[in-house]
Amino acid sequence: MLAVYVLYGQGMTIGESMRPKPRSFRDGQAGFTLIELVVVVGLIGVVLAILVMGVRRASDAFSLRKAATTVISEVRRAQSSAVADGVDYMVEFALANPGRINTYRTKLLTETCPTGMLPIDSTGLYQLDSTSTLCRRAIVDPITFGVQPPCGLPSHKTCNPDWPSSVAINGGGTTFTACSPPANVANKCVTFKMLGYADAGGTVQLQSRSSVMANIAVTAATGRVSVGP
Repeated sequence: MLAVYVLYGQGMTIGESMRPKPRSFRDGQAGFTLIELVVVVGLIGVVLAILVMGVRRASDAFSLRKAATTVISEVRRAQSSAVADGVDYMVEFALANPGRINTYRTKLLTETCPTGMLPIDSTGLYQLDSTSTLCRRAIVDPITFGVQPPCGLPSHKTCNPDWPSSVAINGGGTTFTACSPPANVANKCVTFKMLGYADAGGTVQLQSRSSVMANIAVTAATGRVSVGP
């Protein structure tokens, strides 16, 4: 026998009373509104932008330190080599973005270039030791120069692709004297004599992608190298 009872004034069977009733909501009681979704997405975007900026600045700072270390190392290496070999060494700073460093020394036809340097002619093309009176060591950006001379040829394995692609040598802040051949006369150079001093003092200024600067200075009388902001 089917039992019936009255609920809120309406007849309902026991089976109907035990079924779950669909839950209805009025506006504002559940879910997200379009405005709330827009705000959340906006906040996520702001957080991601801050994180990306932080990572980029950290990467630029690391690249700038690497470039400064490379400059200091190459300048000191040229100075000590000039003393050890008894011949002038010239360091060329290419005023470009990204930067590049070339180090030159002269040699006799009967000599071979020191380890890490290549024999070249006056135009910078690779030559045999027996036909060259110049040696060069190049430190370049691998992205820009990695598929072309001087790094791209099998015979140019001593090219050093260590220059960070995000760091430029700022011509406006680089105060060394203009280069003379075999270097590019549009660039700036410092030459170390066989006694270890520089022909002229000056500063090379490095600039990161975030426009942060680093200055490496060389004192003429002593050849001392120092770094500053």
